[in-house]
Amino acid sequence: MSGDATGTVRESIRLSVRETAVSVSLGRIDSVRTRRIVRSGCRVYADGCLGVAGTLGEATAATWAEAEANLALRIPYPYAPGRDLARARDLRGPALADDAFVRACEGLLEALRRSHPEYLFSNRIALTETETTLANDAGLDLVNRDRSVVVALIIKHRDSVHIFDAGLFRQDRAFDAEALLADARELLDAFGRKAVRPVGEKVLAVLQADLVLGKLEESLNGESVAKGASLFCGRMGERLFSPAFSLVQDRTDEAYHVPFFDMEGVVNPGDRVPLIENGVLLRPYSDRKAAALLGEPSTGAASGAYDETPGLSGTNLSIVPGTRTLAELLGGEPALAVLVASGGDFTPRGDFASPVQLAMRIEDGRLQGRLPDCSVRGNLFELFGDDFVGLSSDRPFMGERALVVRLAVSDG
Repeated sequence: MSGDATGTVRESIRLSVRETAVSVSLGRIDSVRTRRIVRSGCRVYADGCLGVAGTLGEATAATWAEAEANLALRIPYPYAPGRDLARARDLRGPALADDAFVRACEGLLEALRRSHPEYLFSNRIALTETETTLANDAGLDLVNRDRSVVVALIIKHRDSVHIFDAGLFRQDRAFDAEALLADARELLDAFGRKAVRPVGEKVLAVLQADLVLGKLEESLNGESVAKGASLFCGRMGERLFSPAFSLVQDRTDEAYHVPFFDMEGVVNPGDRVPLIENGVLLRPYSDRKAAALLGEPSTGAASGAYDETPGLSGTNLSIVPGTRTLAELLGGEPALAVLVASGGDFTPRGDFASPVQLAMRIEDGRLQGRLPDCSVRGNLFELFGDDFVGLSSDRPFMGERALVVRLAVSDG
């Protein structure tokens, strides 16, 4: 990889994934599969254009020649590539050999069969390691490494007529069997008890942030804002949400397998960018193209495949947690915990509704019992405005922080 006197810059991106996946059927290991995939991309910047080529495996002279030849396509890219920055981040914990990982899975499944013989556990457990490298001959050299264990077990009662009844999902950078068994115990003990749903025009609800962040991600897209197609057009600088609500573009170690740099090599101080702060809408997220349209610096949200021109299609957003635990956020008031919800969506105006396939009553941060199917409703500006209670400082269940809001609830 070398530049030349005409200002041409050559840049490589390399994505490596190594995964050992354990397939689980009826509470026992059904199969084990290990795979390693390397994808390499070559980019050549010259005269305001970009030539791109990619290959499975390591880049070769032929890959570079293809990228060079693709400059003839005149794909416009009038933005300077990243330069003069070297950094490596390694988020991997202690290494876990494949055989030790499989034994840990066997031990977990045996403990689950012993403690909960009336339930069947299926699906998969995976150990995934990633390495993302972006480097060019203008002095850019960025490397991000991560490793995590993802447990995704579908749970079905032996007498149930449903395809599944609940799920045990957890992602950690180490295999934490104790935490997983504690999650299963709390979930399945509560699942076996019927409970009464909290009542009120709006009730406290505990849910995963991903359920309601989609509309914010859509509306904070910098290209949509610049083109007048966002719910937030013309509203930058306004206080639209609760003073307790802040949202960041997140590339910190809170996120799994998210590099600290974007696909254009942009790196931000602290690996995050505030988009909403204390309820005030500060800025949308952007890549270099959207930033040029907005007349602002890029927030480092460029994405795209290794063999594509970088673009803006979404980013990793995180609500800033508060200082109170889940129990403190609930304040002794019973709440509805949304554990499985699919089929919901937001309207263009920001109204939200979703059926809930698995809900439980929760008190003092602990699951108490299963509730009948129901539906929940809210509005984007209310969910993160007057109805926003907070994001917990602790990770009370399945390794995740708990989002607490107020929602309207009706029978399923």
